[in-house]
Amino acid sequence: MKPYFFNTILGILGFIIVILPFTGKVHDGRRTWLRGFTTRGWIICIAFLATLIVTYLKDLQADKVDKIKAYQIKIDKIKADSISRKRNDESNAKIVNAFTSALAKYGYKYDSAENVIKKIVRDSSKKQIIYGNSPELSMKSIQLKHNNDSLFFDLTLTSIQAASYQINLQMYTIYDQNDDNKYELIPIMNYDIIDGVLIPKDRDFTFTARITGVNSISMKGTFYFAIKGNYKDVNKKTYLFNNIFLYEMNSKRFGGTLNRKSLTDFLRQKNIKF
Repeated sequence: MKPYFFNTILGILGFIIVILPFTGKVHDGRRTWLRGFTTRGWIICIAFLATLIVTYLKDLQADKVDKIKAYQIKIDKIKADSISRKRNDESNAKIVNAFTSALAKYGYKYDSAENVIKKIVRDSSKKQIIYGNSPELSMKSIQLKHNNDSLFFDLTLTSIQAASYQINLQMYTIYDQNDDNKYELIPIMNYDIIDGVLIPKDRDFTFTARITGVNSISMKGTFYFAIKGNYKDVNKKTYLFNNIFLYEMNSKRFGGTLNRKSLTDFLRQKNIKF
């Protein structure tokens, strides 16, 4: 109920309490105190009691209204805070997206779990993006040095993205004199096994393969270096290395080979699993 309703009732009751004594006798002193009240007296007593009750109800209603107002203010504050947080989240998301997009343009990404920025490595063979700081061991170069009756091949491995630990590799050298897939397994004098080597990030490791008896080797043939084994990262996770590289004597070119199947079949014939 509205406050003016209670105020109206209190006004009427107050009017009764004030006016009735002027209209006649309220109390007869010849009788006991309670019995001495006349009809007008009892009306005034009832009006006074009603005044107290109405005043109490008015205060009760006022407290209820105050609680409703306080609750509404609280709800409005929660809504305002929620809207503010939502706007802040949207603003932060826009900033993060812009930051991420800017990093991606330069080949980097932000890893929120580790709180670091990592380089994005593109795998051209799979046409997808690989995020990582795992080591990738690869052959950087193969160079030939000729000395009298020996050939010295300097093979350079490199580790990108991270250091490669505990590198263990086995190498087999195959020779094709006329590029007609008539292979010959060539023994080498040193470095046919790499055991426990560490290559730091973006650093190189060069080892030399010495081949003797080169008088019977044509300078127009092709050498294949079949290398298999494994290496680890800093967390001791193991990665496999299983690759075949060629070196063309005539063009002095090195790289991968399209003859992998025929070469692996040849190695199996020699009881070499590859």
